[in-house]
Amino acid sequence: SLTRDSIRRWLEETVGSPAEDADLASSLADGSMGAALRFLENREDFLVAPIVDYFAGRLGSNERAAAAALSASGDVSPAQVAGTLLFLYREALRIKLGGISVFASRFPGILEYNANREADYLRRAVKFLLSRTAEAGTNVNARLFNYSLLTTLKPLSRDR
Repeated sequence: SLTRDSIRRWLEETVGSPAEDADLASSLADGSMGAALRFLENREDFLVAPIVDYFAGRLGSNERAAAAALSASGDVSPAQVAGTLLFLYREALRIKLGGISVFASRFPGILEYNANREADYLRRAVKFLLSRTAEAGTNVNARLFNYSLLTTLKPLSRDR
């Protein structure tokens, strides 16, 4: 696993990425140069936008909102949904524990609602998603698996 700083420097010096993009990609990469490059090449494949909207509470927090997020996501794999949620919950936990999130500073309004949850809930969500991520690569019913993830980890209601 590479350090965030070494990934950022390499992206700037070798690939010629702008500093802001290299900083964001290195923070998203979780120590993987390949993940940083994939993010820079195709950002839409890295995080599933309707799942991000669901996490942020923009679609609501009930079963209808989960179904709407999945419909808007199209034909996404369980690994993409689990990966998007895992990244978002990790970043929310990072903020909750006093850390800095480059993603939150670049994209305000996404992590705040869930970062207000108890740290224990966020840790359990990350642990749950880590266990489900391994399962996502197996032969599962994608729609049911994704729906189960979204309804198990409901965002906070924006009405609070």
